[in-house]
Amino acid sequence: MDFQRLQNEADSGDPEAKYLLFKERERRGEITLPETPKTHSRSCFRCKAELTDELSLSRGLGPTCWGHVGKSEHQVDPDIIRLKELHGKFLSQIDFEYWESSIIIAKMGEHLYKDKLTKVACKEMCRKILWAISFGLPTEINRILLDMIEALGYPILVKLLESVAVIGKATVSAEGREFLMASPRPRSIVSKALRESGGRFEWKREVWVWPESRAEEGASVIKQHFLNVQGLDEALEVLKNLPPEGPSKRLERFLLKEEKGEIWVKTPFNPAFIDSLKKVIPWMSGGVKCREWYPPEKAWIIRTPQFIQVAKDLIVEHYLES
Repeated sequence: MDFQRLQNEADSGDPEAKYLLFKERERRGEITLPETPKTHSRSCFRCKAELTDELSLSRGLGPTCWGHVGKSEHQVDPDIIRLKELHGKFLSQIDFEYWESSIIIAKMGEHLYKDKLTKVACKEMCRKILWAISFGLPTEINRILLDMIEALGYPILVKLLESVAVIGKATVSAEGREFLMASPRPRSIVSKALRESGGRFEWKREVWVWPESRAEEGASVIKQHFLNVQGLDEALEVLKNLPPEGPSKRLERFLLKEEKGEIWVKTPFNPAFIDSLKKVIPWMSGGVKCREWYPPEKAWIIRTPQFIQVAKDLIVEHYLES
């Protein structure tokens, strides 16, 4: 096989050449493929309910959701040319070092380059794509996979998928000096990314919340994991145009209540702040309880004027100056 000629054809956009080049690089050891994962996601990718039986685990869908999308007859012939183009595009963008589930999609070329795709093969390919999507690949890869499902002849399934978490709809807004996102409950891999960007989930309002200072980070993660995002640019513009806050106003955002002899402090989770608070403000001093955690409000109650000022200084140090 002329490797250079094959590479030139792949660079020119020939999808079959891209697949053959992928196989040749695998044979030469230039691509190290991880072991194909043996485990399945244990929740339904459509409604997020826990899957308990082996049949549902293999489908990635519970019995009710399977009734919506799995039993419909495959009436439309697959668009083979479109599938090959999308598969070639997929091979150009994936990085096997990070996305183990992608190996299953890469090997679908064994079906694509046969003379004809059977109905059974189309359903099997669709199931494998759904399984890969359930592990939270980046948005541009999810878009390719959804287009592949449509090319297989399942456009209604694509519409259903575009309404669920991980690849579904997110509504973004700005409220006060906070950046908010409402969406169906995302999978754990996406929730972790949202938290790492500074977000926290508020159960009362059922929204993800970022402080003004970390809105850009939150927006970047939302764009990566949700295909249908509404209001993001507008919310960022609102926060950008807010007038600067004075020091006292900025501090007030962390005080739920300030009364004579005590303050209630509620801050985003920060281990360094909590460690400092516990080190410099004792639990008890002179018979007075100086520091108390109040679970219903998730707030610290600080008492005595001396330690109230210490707590305010710690807020400035850990949240307003950093």
